[in-house]
Amino acid sequence: MKCTVSSRQPKWYRVVPGGSDMQLSDGTSVLNPYQIVGDQSSGEYFLQIPNVQVSDSHTYQCQLFNADPPYIQASLTVIDTVPSCSVTGSVGGNKVIHGDTVSLQCSANQGVPPAVLVWLRDGVVQYTGTTSQTTIQWNTAIEREDDGKLYKCSLQHSTLTNDISCQSVIQFDVEYDPVISVSIQSGNNQGQIKENDDFVATCVVDESHPDVDSYSWSGPGGFTANENMISLSDIKRSSHGSYTCTARNTFYDDSRGIGTTQLNVDVQYKSTVTIEITLGDNTIDEGYDLELICTDFGVPSPFKYTWNRTDNQGNIITLSEVTDTLQVYNIEPSDAGTYICTTTVKYYDDTESISSDTTSIIVYYSPRINKEISKSGASKGDTATIVCEVDALPIADITWYNNNEYEIDNSTDRILIIEFVDHNIKRSTLWIFNVLPESDYGVYNCTSVNRLESDSHLITLNGTNIPRTQVNIDLIDRSYDSLTINLIPMFVHGVSGKEPNVYYIEYRSQLNASFLHWPSNGRGTTNTTFVVHDLEPSTTFEFRVKLKSDNEFKVMSRIYVFNTYSLPLLTINHHTGIISWTRHEDTKYQCVKIEKQLADHNWDVLESCIDRDTLAYTIDDEYAEYRMTYCTEMGKCDERTFEAQVMVPYTDPKCSSSSAGVIAGVIVSLVIGAVTASAIAFVLHKLNNKGNDQDCKTC
Repeated sequence: MKCTVSSRQPKWYRVVPGGSDMQLSDGTSVLNPYQIVGDQSSGEYFLQIPNVQVSDSHTYQCQLFNADPPYIQASLTVIDTVPSCSVTGSVGGNKVIHGDTVSLQCSANQGVPPAVLVWLRDGVVQYTGTTSQTTIQWNTAIEREDDGKLYKCSLQHSTLTNDISCQSVIQFDVEYDPVISVSIQSGNNQGQIKENDDFVATCVVDESHPDVDSYSWSGPGGFTANENMISLSDIKRSSHGSYTCTARNTFYDDSRGIGTTQLNVDVQYKSTVTIEITLGDNTIDEGYDLELICTDFGVPSPFKYTWNRTDNQGNIITLSEVTDTLQVYNIEPSDAGTYICTTTVKYYDDTESISSDTTSIIVYYSPRINKEISKSGASKGDTATIVCEVDALPIADITWYNNNEYEIDNSTDRILIIEFVDHNIKRSTLWIFNVLPESDYGVYNCTSVNRLESDSHLITLNGTNIPRTQVNIDLIDRSYDSLTINLIPMFVHGVSGKEPNVYYIEYRSQLNASFLHWPSNGRGTTNTTFVVHDLEPSTTFEFRVKLKSDNEFKVMSRIYVFNTYSLPLLTINHHTGIISWTRHEDTKYQCVKIEKQLADHNWDVLESCIDRDTLAYTIDDEYAEYRMTYCTEMGKCDERTFEAQVMVPYTDPKCSSSSAGVIAGVIVSLVIGAVTASAIAFVLHKLNNKGNDQDCKTC
């Protein structure tokens, strides 16, 4: 401490508050260990304290008698410049498990005035003591992010320009649970996958200290796996749900760290659709209301519902594309049919699939008589036909009444009532044979009834002759099982007749007594060209036509006869190695193509055009299969092919057994004016063999 005077020697004292000051020098001597230093010739009497201690912290006074001022003072504060630091509360030394609490202690010698101790982490103050503490304790939880950070204690004092740090620095090795995530290798990164695809996912370690030493998976239905990857081949909807991946590591104290992550697997699959009738029933009377709800069981939910109806004629009508509910108010017969609900879903990959369900709705309705036919005609002695056609469900009962309103039935020989039902339509035809004008002409009442209601219609029979149908029938094309027919209206005296309204076609084979209707519903057709399918090959058919014009039926046309193609006879003789066949009836087929089946089941063309006049071909492999096709010279072949059949070897017929068969048939023919029946019997005789060594005799 410096004290400078202009003359004489000053005295040094240590001020003792509340007591006598302690003299340290008297001008000539100095109290040990204090020293007076400086250039005394220049008036410098500086007080020096060697090896200063905290106990030297006092106020010191330099005093000179008769000086002005008589003394000056200086205060000395001595502090501990090397505080000691210690750490307690961690059993693993600097190793800590995240979340553990450690106690950090720091101590310093007493200073005057007292110093302040602080704990810092990476240079940022975390905990500060008070001036009354020579030791501070900081209890803190160590987290994963504290790994590797520097902890130190520093001393702060008002007399220090910079803080003084502990000589030792603490750095923690923080061990923590694994941090994991899932990497998906199939589907999309949201865990969406389609049923029957393969699903693969891997458990990925993002951070872990120490390293992970085991993995496990758990999932729906008791699913488990003990590896980091799961592979679900041909995944099913039952695998839908939440999967948990668990990764484990081992800490320094042998405790276990656990990290988990969740994966939601969304298995998307085709819908199962059901239609529920919530109002009404599958059978419903006209005038009532119907409500259908379409329920979809699938993932994801449909984004579109489409309602269609297929009517009884096969037409498809779109009803709604809005909601899963379809409502039909005041239902009508035309609303009957098959209702179809189709749902459309869009999968995660933007592909779509549709599913559907159907339900049939039958609408019961009251009779509706076709009232276009209001009159019929027949001359005396002819046969009259009066037709009543009723559309109803349930099928209506039809009753005929004559002029006097008496019910007509089949009780007399001159009356025949024939009914034909096609779907919901019943056609009742009243035949009157040998018409008597005085009793048969007049008004006939057709009455139809079902459980809902009734309807009636009046038809007049008079003496107007009904002309025979003036139509020619021409064959356009034919095949083995179909005939294409063309109807040609006839010309009378150079002028064509009136365009017919409806044609009623009938046909039969030579083996059938009765005619069949075309179309099969018996309603007739306005087409002049039509195809009759499902016919027998090699068969003769009779055709006739009747037309209805101006709501009146004409008498049937004459009968026309047409044949279907005969099936060819194609045989293979394994003894001679020769295929033989019959010539096609149609001369447009001038060639025959022969093919052989190879080992791979494909067909190899052996001959593409054998001339029409050639009816045999020699083969090179009697065990192979062969087929034949009729073709034109231009290479256009028939759609049908014929495979060769094995020819049965000829054997001399012996009558080893005998029998007699009788085939009898009854042909019933309807003759205008009366019904007659004649029976024609055909008897086939086969002679008995008179002995095993005798040839059969010709019958």
